[in-house]
Amino acid sequence: MTWLITEAQIVAAMNGSVTDIDVNGLTVNPSNGDLYWTLTASADVNGMPIGDGGVIRLRGIHYVANSDGTVASVTPGAAEIVLSESDVDGYFLAAAGTPVNELDGLALDPAGGSFTSLGTGKTMPNLWMTADNAAVGPAIVTTAGGGAYASHGGITFNSGPAFGLGNVAYDGGPVSTL
Repeated sequence: MTWLITEAQIVAAMNGSVTDIDVNGLTVNPSNGDLYWTLTASADVNGMPIGDGGVIRLRGIHYVANSDGTVASVTPGAAEIVLSESDVDGYFLAAAGTPVNELDGLALDPAGGSFTSLGTGKTMPNLWMTADNAAVGPAIVTTAGGGAYASHGGITFNSGPAFGLGNVAYDGGPVSTL
């Protein structure tokens, strides 16, 4: 099932001062309905600042979903920061040796497991994260093990060829996003 949540509902859940937001990545934990998302620009969640690479969670108990997967309503102010931008940078530093500018995508790590954020103390399932960073290139990093390139089915997702992509974009420059 697909979960569809509006910008207005995300803003209400975040209870922040920024009302015009752009979500770069969103995923749902199907076991409990928790939604995770990341933004393209810095914002705040309940008055706490979050950088453009951080991850926000809205627990499944804090929204009502319709049978078609759309979100009917959210509990205002119920969103929480689960990974700060510096937390995310730490996972990319461990895997790729460089921090990221912002995340481009999120997914639950299909290998399962969980981790606790050093920055926020929140426990959540391991996540796969993609980022827009020419130094990293097209890659997926997992939170498992403190940060590593993600792998699945014997493939390590650390370069364009791992995804069936070339390392050169249409304009002749490096491929830097997924």
